[in-house]
Amino acid sequence: MNDCRHNNPCNQLEGHSSDRNHPSCISFDTIFSKYYHGLIRFGMGFKIQSHIVEELAADAMIKLWQRFDRFENHFQMKSFLYTSVRFGCLNANRDNKRKPVVLLDNLHDPASTEDNVNQSLVKKEIWKEVRQGVKNLPPQCRAVVESLFLLELDTKFIASELKVTVSTVRNQKARGLKLLRGRIKP
Repeated sequence: MNDCRHNNPCNQLEGHSSDRNHPSCISFDTIFSKYYHGLIRFGMGFKIQSHIVEELAADAMIKLWQRFDRFENHFQMKSFLYTSVRFGCLNANRDNKRKPVVLLDNLHDPASTEDNVNQSLVKKEIWKEVRQGVKNLPPQCRAVVESLFLLELDTKFIASELKVTVSTVRNQKARGLKLLRGRIKP
């Protein structure tokens, strides 16, 4: 991690534009204003509602901010942002296909509507427990589980990003799933 006061490449090499790509030379506001609207336009190409795309773009920016010190240049940051939005849009499309279609015959049936509401509440509670369980995992284990299941990233890519071996990623995945199964009661 760079200390901006002492080891900032922009301060050391004022005339070299190649070092201006280093994250310590680029403010988060600059990155946000440069990429946010482009991310939204990119996400809209996936035929998703605009408010969902805006949320995905904002989430990508938040994830970038949380990992800001891991990037070596703005090209890596741009790649991360667009990849995050891409996978978010693909997940949203997949989730929309899974939503059950309410039949018009069942629309006025109070028992059917009540069952749907109960199922929806149960799903929300389960996902709440899963999210809480993931938050309580050890840091590296949590990073692997989130990358695999939420971002749907490749095992090799995760290994390279975390600077660990592929077998470590697999072991952390198994460990994370085991811990989640133990923490989430059926």
